[in-house]
Amino acid sequence: MNKIDTLTGSLDDTLAALQTCSKYPLAPRQLPIRENDAVVGYIEVVSGRAYRYGANQAAERIEIPPQLRDPEKHALDGLAEVLADQDDALLEKLIEEVEPTASELYQHLRKDQASGTIVEVLLGSAARGQGIFPLWKAMRHDVPDAAETAGHRGIVAEGEPLVQIFKTLQAGKLSYGRIWRGVLHDSATFDGARVGGIHRYPGGESVRVPEADAGELVALGRLDGVATGAVLGNPGAAGSLPFPAPPPPV
Repeated sequence: MNKIDTLTGSLDDTLAALQTCSKYPLAPRQLPIRENDAVVGYIEVVSGRAYRYGANQAAERIEIPPQLRDPEKHALDGLAEVLADQDDALLEKLIEEVEPTASELYQHLRKDQASGTIVEVLLGSAARGQGIFPLWKAMRHDVPDAAETAGHRGIVAEGEPLVQIFKTLQAGKLSYGRIWRGVLHDSATFDGARVGGIHRYPGGESVRVPEADAGELVALGRLDGVATGAVLGNPGAAGSLPFPAPPPPV
C-alpha cells in the first residue's frame, strides 16, 4: 500500500475498499503508527516489532506504543484467521485457542503467497523511500521464484530462451523484457531480430552484461519492429502469456 504518509482515514476502511478489488483475501502484515495524524512508522504484527520511518529507507526500531498493543494483537489475530482459512490444522489450533508461533505464521505466509491464495499487504511511501526494504524482504521470502511462476503460466522448464517484452522506448531502440526461461546471451537472434545489447540497471545506471538468466528484467537493444507484449523464442507460448492492449496514444 503506497503513499501511506497521506493516509487520513481508517486503515481498516482502506483495506475493506481494496478487498472489493481483490479476488483473494488480503493478509495485512503491518499496522501504521500515527503521531499528530501523520503515519511515522509501522508495527510488524507477526514479529511484534515496531519501527519508525527514517530518511533514505532507514527505519529505527522502537518500543510498541502502549496505545497500540491491543490493536497490534487484534491485527495479529486477524492475520492468523486469514491464514487459517487456507489450512485446517491452523484453523483447529485457533478454535482450540492455541496461539501459533511467529515461525508457523511465517511458514503459512510463504506457502499461501507462493501458491497464490492470499495477497500480503505491506505499507510504505515510495517517494520517501519508506517501507521499501521490508517489501523486498517479503518478496525474497514469500513470492514464488521464476520457475514456479513460469510453471503457473504453463511454460515448460526445458527449451530455448523465452522473453516477453513489456515496455518499448525510442521506437524499438530499447525494449524491456522479462526472461521467462533459459539464459539469454547478447547477440541472440529471435525470428530475424538480433539482440543488440543486454542491460541491467543497478542503482538506476545502465550496465551492459553478456547474459541474463530466467526471472530477470533486462533492457534489450535494437529490437526494431518487436511490439510491446511480444513473446520471443517460442510463438506458441504467446497464448499462455497474454498482455493487455495498450491504450490509444494521446
